[in-house]
Amino acid sequence: MENFNGKFHDGCLNQHWFLGLTDARHEINQGRAHCNNPVRPHSLLDYLPPVTYDQRYA
Repeated sequence: MENFNGKFHDGCLNQHWFLGLTDARHEINQGRAHCNNPVRPHSLLDYLPPVTYDQRYA
């Protein structure tokens, strides 16, 4: 979880100056979608992207 938080802060939160709550929600959702994108496999998930892992083992 700490690894995710660090990457999310570096890749999303630290790169945006939020104009309001709606803008923050939009940017955070975009960042979350990027992290769960099928082209980003994770080693802890047998090198599968989170979406594929979830579909396979749900």
